[in-house]
Amino acid sequence: MSLGPKVVYEFGPFRLDPDKQILLRGDEPVAITPKAIDTLLVLIRNSRQVVSKDELLRSVWPDAFVEESNLSQNIFIVRKALGDTPEDRRYILTLPGRGYRFVADVHTVTQEGDDVVIRGHSRSKVIIEQADRSSGAWPATANEGGNSRIESERSSERRSDPGIDRKRWRRASKVAAILVLVSVLLLVITVWRRPSKDSMIGKDESPLVLMPLLALPGEERMPALALDGGRIAFLRHAPLPKDSGIWTEVIGSQSLLQLSHNPNDSHPAWSPDGRFVAFLRNTGDEFAIALIASLGGEERRLHTGRQTPFETPTSLSFSADGRQLAFSEWDEATQQSSIKLISIFDGSIRTLTSPPLSYHDAAPAFSPDGKSIAFVRSTGPILVDDIFVVPAKGGEARQITFDRRRLFSAPAWINGGQELMFSSTRAGMKALWRVPARGGAAKLVSGSGPQTDNPSVSSSRGELAYEYSIEEENLWRLDVEGRTLAKAAATALLAPKTSNLMPHFSPDGRKIAFESDRSGYEEIWICDADGTNPAQVTRLERYSGSPRWSPDGR
Repeated sequence: MSLGPKVVYEFGPFRLDPDKQILLRGDEPVAITPKAIDTLLVLIRNSRQVVSKDELLRSVWPDAFVEESNLSQNIFIVRKALGDTPEDRRYILTLPGRGYRFVADVHTVTQEGDDVVIRGHSRSKVIIEQADRSSGAWPATANEGGNSRIESERSSERRSDPGIDRKRWRRASKVAAILVLVSVLLLVITVWRRPSKDSMIGKDESPLVLMPLLALPGEERMPALALDGGRIAFLRHAPLPKDSGIWTEVIGSQSLLQLSHNPNDSHPAWSPDGRFVAFLRNTGDEFAIALIASLGGEERRLHTGRQTPFETPTSLSFSADGRQLAFSEWDEATQQSSIKLISIFDGSIRTLTSPPLSYHDAAPAFSPDGKSIAFVRSTGPILVDDIFVVPAKGGEARQITFDRRRLFSAPAWINGGQELMFSSTRAGMKALWRVPARGGAAKLVSGSGPQTDNPSVSSSRGELAYEYSIEEENLWRLDVEGRTLAKAAATALLAPKTSNLMPHFSPDGRKIAFESDRSGYEEIWICDADGTNPAQVTRLERYSGSPRWSPDGR
C-alpha cells in the first residue's frame, strides 16, 4: 500500500521534515518543540498568505481549547529557532488584527516513486503596513509601516536526475533520522554542554520580549531555568493538595511533570547537567534539602537544619561542577544565619560566611564559573538588606549594593557573570534591578514590570524567567448589632490591587489607621471610617506596620 509521496520543505538554510517532526539547518538539528513545528508547518503550507490566529489555533490544537498566549509563545519559539529578529524579519511577519504571514521563498521537495521533484515557489513582496504597537506583536521594522504594496510572483518546477537525487535524499534521510535521536539525548543528558551565547539581558539597548509561561489552576512561584533554558522547574500551589509541590515543564510544549507532592516544598534548583533538581522542604522550624532526578524517582535527603525564624530570602544553588550546593542555615547558639556549602557526594558541610553581630546571611547564588557566591546580608526581619559577594573558596565578603532596602529573593548572575539581577524596593514598588558584579550604580530592568520577584537566568540562551504577582488585601467593614449580629454583608473599604493591613480604629471611631503599599512602600495611612479620604502618614520608604492610636487620638 502506498503512503503517498514524501514531502519536505526547504527555505533559506533550513529543511523541515513534517513526517519526522524535525527542523534542520544544513545537517544540524534545530532545538524546537513539536507544537512550534506544527505552527511553522501551517505557516509554510500557507506561504505568502495571511493565516489568522483562529485558523492557527484550530490547526495546531484541533482537539483542545487553548488561550491565544499559547500561540504567541509558539510564534516566539519559531522566530527564535529561525533567527528571525525584529530588526531582520526574513520569515514571519505579524499583521496586527489579521494574523501572520510566512514571507520567505519555499521549495517543496517531493519524492514520487524513483523521481525526486523539486517545486519552487517564491513571491517577492515589499509590504508596508501600519503596525499596531498595542497588539503585543513584535516591533515593526522599517519596511512594515505605511500602506503601499508591491508584489511580484514567480514559480518553477524541475525534474532532477532520479539516481543522483534519490541517493542524496536517502543520505539526508539517514542523517535526519540519526539527528532526531541525538537531539533527544542532548535534551535529556548533555544539553548543558552547549557553548554559551554572549546574550546580554536587561541592557537598555535590548528591551525584553515578554512571554507568559505558565497558566495553571492555583499559584506558580519560584521559577528556576535549567542551564540550557529548555526546561523550567517551579513551585505550584494547586487547588488540590496532592497536586502541589515541585513541577517541571519543557518550555513551549506544555509537557508538565510533577516531581514532588508536598505543598511545603520550595526553591527548586537545577544541577548543571540537568539530571537533578534540588529543593527545600519546610517543616515547622526545620528545613530539609532534598534531591530528585529531573525525570522523577525517589527523593534523596541531603541535610536537615534550622530555618531562620523570621521572613528572609531563601535559595539553593549548585556549583558549576555540580558537586556542591550552597544554602543558608540558622545557628541557634549565635542567633545568626550563614552561608554554607554541602557536598552532594558525602554530605560534608563547610561554613562560608561569618556575618557581623546582628547581621544574617541568606539566599546564595553561585556565579557561572563557580568561583564566587552572591548572597543577601540583612540586619533582621525585612528591614535592611544588601547584596554581597564572597569567594567560593572562602575569604572576605565584598559589599555590592548600599541601598539598605528590602530584597525579596536570591540575586541572579547575568551576562556571563558580569552583572547581578535582583528584586528590590529600592525605588518604591518591588521590581527587578541589575548592578555590576564588581559594584556600581544599579539600573532598572526595563519592561519587566512591578511586583516582580525570583529572577532566574539561562546563561546559554540569554533567557530570563521571573515571578509576577498582584497582591490584593483589602480592609472590610461589617456593621454589627450588639456584639455578634451582622446587620448586612461586609463591604470593602479601600481600592483593590493594593495590600491594606492591620486596621485600628481611632478612639472616637471616626478614623482608621492601617498599613498599605499603595505608595510603593509599606507605609502607614489613615482614612475615614467609611474608607474615604485616605492620607499617607509615614514616609519611611521601608517596611512599616502595627499602627496604634494614642488615647487622645492625636
